[in-house]
Amino acid sequence: LKYSPVWCSNPTLSAQSSRHQAGGAMCAAMIPYTQYVLSNLETQLQLEVTVLPCAQDRTAILLQIPSERFIRILESGHADAEGHGGAWCRFVPIPHDSGCVLLRRGPWRLAASGKELQGTSAETATV
Repeated sequence: LKYSPVWCSNPTLSAQSSRHQAGGAMCAAMIPYTQYVLSNLETQLQLEVTVLPCAQDRTAILLQIPSERFIRILESGHADAEGHGGAWCRFVPIPHDSGCVLLRRGPWRLAASGKELQGTSAETATV
């Protein structure tokens, strides 16, 4: 399976006004306490998330889904939406040439194939 690690972050309507007030922040600078629909660039997968700040790492964000769980990538590279907000849930958004974003956690990038989440190696991933 080929996994796509590129995500477009579209703020919800209520978040667009807060983004405008924040000076029109770029996509990769995802605004804490803002709701987004993350759309995978090459698949049909969309994730409704609220971006939360990470108290332990100011460069990282947490991606909370409506069930109040968090998206995470485990040490093995397996990704899911069953996290509790710990270290495996911390993502650093990285701008992509397309205007979208890569979401990196340690040696992994959050990726998707079809409706399945997965971590892909940040060192070997091609985008």
